[in-house]
Amino acid sequence: MGNPKLNDDLRAGLIQAAGSVSKAADNLGIAKSSVRGWLSRNEYPEVELLELARLAGLSHNLDSLRQRFEFRCTRSKRTPRSSARDRHKPRDLVEALGFMDNRLDQFVRYCQRFGEDVSRMFGSMGKDDLFIHLSLTGYPFETEESGWAETGSVIARAIDDGARFVYLYPSDELAKSLRSLKIARIPTEADFQMRFTDFRERLCDLLPGREMVVQERLVTCACNSSGFMIPGHTYTLFKPHSGCVRALGQFPTGNAIRPIPIYQLLDQDTTDQFSRYVAVLLERTGTLQSLTRLLRGTHASSK
Repeated sequence: MGNPKLNDDLRAGLIQAAGSVSKAADNLGIAKSSVRGWLSRNEYPEVELLELARLAGLSHNLDSLRQRFEFRCTRSKRTPRSSARDRHKPRDLVEALGFMDNRLDQFVRYCQRFGEDVSRMFGSMGKDDLFIHLSLTGYPFETEESGWAETGSVIARAIDDGARFVYLYPSDELAKSLRSLKIARIPTEADFQMRFTDFRERLCDLLPGREMVVQERLVTCACNSSGFMIPGHTYTLFKPHSGCVRALGQFPTGNAIRPIPIYQLLDQDTTDQFSRYVAVLLERTGTLQSLTRLLRGTHASSK
């Protein structure tokens, strides 16, 4: 037997949460007739489905919903009612912030593609392409169990082909200074080093006999500078050997119920500032000066 249809569970959850389907539609600012039609056809616009599922207490993840239920998704359409919802004057600050919560849910489907996007970028890297990761409080995605499963083999292939990976993290001295300002959850240098040691060993297992190559092309460095070191934020930089620097930021968006981190490209001005900042950090280390040349567009072997 196949999965049960979503409309029955969704309807029951909406009634339990709001008293009726009509009241649930009002709470979300969606036309009652639209919600009734979607439930009748068991066919929903993605964005509105996530809002309805959130209110009904079901999963906020489309893939999880698809694993449990049978339904169809259509493209979301802006209706006069949804436009009116955006223009509606809230009764108080709590309701105004609630509108922001609902809007944030629209980004969920993009967040689900994060691992796929990272794997695609790593998988396209080759000789003298450069990746740099910087975070104050977070470990790189690729060093987590789920991240390794998605990206480990493509990173090993990229390193074998000549790509370079650099991971920058806070020194204990910097962490101590920031903790005095009540900034918490900063891993120690030892925590980061343990994580990266395991990461290197896994890569070496995938590249037997290439241990020295992994050691040379995957480097880590503790930093004393607090620039771009912000709790919950991650900044990454990609420098193709024959292209312009591109930078991305992961930001700790979300609400009181759950985190919904968003990963997006940075504008050109911020990208340039981040690139210059990283170049100075690499120059100060002495041993990583060759990577600065890669970052600035010349090969590491260039004079």
